Amino acid sequence: MGAGVSEASAPFDGGRLARWGHRLLPASLRNRIILFMLLGALASQGLVLGIWTHQLRDQARLQVLQTAGLLTPAVVQASRFMKALPVQYRPLLVDQLRTTGGSRFLMQFNRTLLPQPGAASGELPGMMVGLVEEELGRELAREGLSGARVHLVPSDRLIVGDDRTTLADLPQRWVEASGLPRHESQPVLVVQTSLEPGNWLLLASALPNPGLFLQANPYAPDRLLLMFAGLLSVLLVMVVVARGVTRSLARLDQAASAFARDLTVDHIPERGPLEVRRLAHSFNEMQAQIQRNIGDRETLFRSVSHDLKTPIMRLGFRTELLDDPELRAGFKSDLQEIGTMLQGALTTMQGAELPEATVAVPLDALLRSLTEAATGAGAPLRLQTLPLTVPGKPLALKRALGNLIDNALRYGHSVEVDMAEEAGFAVIRIRDHGPGLPEAALERIFDPYLRLEHGRQANSQGNGLGLWIARNAVRRHGGDIVLSNHPDGGLLARVTLRLEARGAG
Repeated sequence: MGAGVSEASAPFDGGRLARWGHRLLPASLRNRIILFMLLGALASQGLVLGIWTHQLRDQARLQVLQTAGLLTPAVVQASRFMKALPVQYRPLLVDQLRTTGGSRFLMQFNRTLLPQPGAASGELPGMMVGLVEEELGRELAREGLSGARVHLVPSDRLIVGDDRTTLADLPQRWVEASGLPRHESQPVLVVQTSLEPGNWLLLASALPNPGLFLQANPYAPDRLLLMFAGLLSVLLVMVVVARGVTRSLARLDQAASAFARDLTVDHIPERGPLEVRRLAHSFNEMQAQIQRNIGDRETLFRSVSHDLKTPIMRLGFRTELLDDPELRAGFKSDLQEIGTMLQGALTTMQGAELPEATVAVPLDALLRSLTEAATGAGAPLRLQTLPLTVPGKPLALKRALGNLIDNALRYGHSVEVDMAEEAGFAVIRIRDHGPGLPEAALERIFDPYLRLEHGRQANSQGNGLGLWIARNAVRRHGGDIVLSNHPDGGLLARVTLRLEARGAG
């Protein structure tokens, strides 16, 4: 016995079906709302159309039964009367009926059974023809008549004579006397009965309800047009409603994106549906609370930094009183490191939220200004730029990119800086030819105050905040910094920044 599960007995994977369904759905909420509302409207229209079709069919069947029950006795009576009338008097009576209009039928005697092209087909016409033929067969058999043929024929294709005479070829008064439509295409019930060999009686009668079969068709062009007009109206309402709902959500999305880059954005208006107003209110409260927390944190940190300067200064004075030179040098080094870390943290805190306006920043000019001093001093640095512009704060971006370039020059033997454009982002690649980093440290190196051993050896005065400051600034601009070891050696810093929208002023 095999250990596997047969394909037929495999369990149903609902998760896979859900994933496929999610892929087929539109990405935006507005389009999803429109799609689901449209599907609901189509389903309701289909249900209404199905119920309507059933009712129309039932009403049409009832009318067919009534029409067949009304016409059949008249046909039997007319056939019986003509059968009983002497042959030589039959044409005279027919001429009189044509003149006076005393019969509901158009009567015509022919030598043979006339074919009727274009006879109507379908469920209801076939039902009517079958009912009339069945009833006529029983009634005419009692009169000794047989061979009755029944058709439903459009009036403009009705053949009434042996010489292929049509209804349009007959005199106007004959047609008017019988009540048949001459210039309109309407169904006409045609019964041909063999009175004697070589003598056929043709009876043609208009239906009591000429539009019976058209009314029973739920897919008639005018009804389909009406249905599509209703769907179009509903769709327009859907689009307006969906745009109104998603416009408020779009404002929230824009505010959240702006808040991620700049904590000083204005409150968003609290309008729209109740749920959207509540969401906007919650977002405004969250934004205000975060701003208060950041302000309190900055105030507290500045107070602590200020208060620590005095005891550090006193410790410095007391260190000078130590007699042991080595002990005194150790204390001085520790105090200097504490002062450096405190100053670096204070600088970072003050520079994290520089009061700058967001403007269009040309990256090529910014990179040239950052590297011209180094290249002028003979530093091994190669720069390739593109004319790309990003929305941002110039000083924050200059500080972030400057930290990355300074690190590359400090720890690498030579540096290469180039730019590219990818999917709406400006990509800045800064590669050095130094020792690189251990794979485990590529992400951890962004932690504040973290310094690896080779970093301490190359720069004993650093405080481990440069990369943290750089990535924090870039992320506030909607981008990111990713470090990786280059396959040919050295470290590669990849900086992505969102490009300015095309056509923006």
